Amino acid sequence: MRNNQKQYGFVLVAVLFVIVLMISLILGVNLQSRLQARQTTDFTSAQQSLFTARAGLNVAMSAIKQANDSFAEMLNHPMTITLGKHKCEILIVDENSKININKLISGQGKMDRNRVDQCLKLIDILNRDSQSEEMFKYSLIASIIDWVDGDDQVTFFDFVTHHNRGAESDYYQSLDQPYNCANQPMSLIDELQYVKEASFLSEGNRILDQYLTVHGDGLININTASKEVLESLSEKMTPALVQMIIELRNQRPFGHIQELRDLPSLDNNAFNQFSHMITVQPEDNVYKIKTSTDVNGIEKIITTVVEKKPQADVIKMVYYKES
Repeated sequence: MRNNQKQYGFVLVAVLFVIVLMISLILGVNLQSRLQARQTTDFTSAQQSLFTARAGLNVAMSAIKQANDSFAEMLNHPMTITLGKHKCEILIVDENSKININKLISGQGKMDRNRVDQCLKLIDILNRDSQSEEMFKYSLIASIIDWVDGDDQVTFFDFVTHHNRGAESDYYQSLDQPYNCANQPMSLIDELQYVKEASFLSEGNRILDQYLTVHGDGLININTASKEVLESLSEKMTPALVQMIIELRNQRPFGHIQELRDLPSLDNNAFNQFSHMITVQPEDNVYKIKTSTDVNGIEKIITTVVEKKPQADVIKMVYYKES
């Protein structure tokens, strides 16, 4: 009798073990199926998001080529359009509205004092208006010069009393992850993150990208420049005067830079100081295009830089990145 009970107990345990094993297998198969389904859904969503962002890029490039009303709406203002079943946000930024930091050095390899002074004033403006504890230092501009010039001499601003020294390879080689100073013009504004004093700028907090560029002929388009860039042109460019310029160009874009001479409180000496640094018709129109689409929580972003000659229909792409 006891042997039968033992056998019965053994069989019961075996059956329970088999049941648990089967349940585990079923749950495992179910989990794997759900993961595969989720991966398939994510892949499909990612593809749809990417294709929509690419379609948005085509829309933006067509608008630039035709210089139509859509281009005016997208320029410096995000615009959301529907493409098929999904929405795409498009932003076109005029790179000629920014300060070209490659032009801090002249063609003869010498420092352009007027452009350096403009960048130093931009730092003052950004620090004045900043809500962050991180402050920009004048040495950032000296370090940019050292990054884009062709020598190994550390730049020193003898006309600035503090934070007035740049950095060459000896500084960058002393870092935990060492690298060399480029000693050549930047091809992408992304390089700025490697320059001394700019390293605290994260991928998502690139403040300087709004005001600095490495593209174009170096002349700033006063019809599209931000109030910070306009104010940085001269000590005479007060916030009130800059606001007046913005209001006037919103009514009718400036047809010639000489129109600034008619503005109050801007004398000839001040105008002549920066007149060689501005334009209303760049030789090359350079635009940064950003298109982004989110499908089921998966976002794809395309960033491009394109060039267009004023009298040509051809658009040249000089930078392309998908993320």
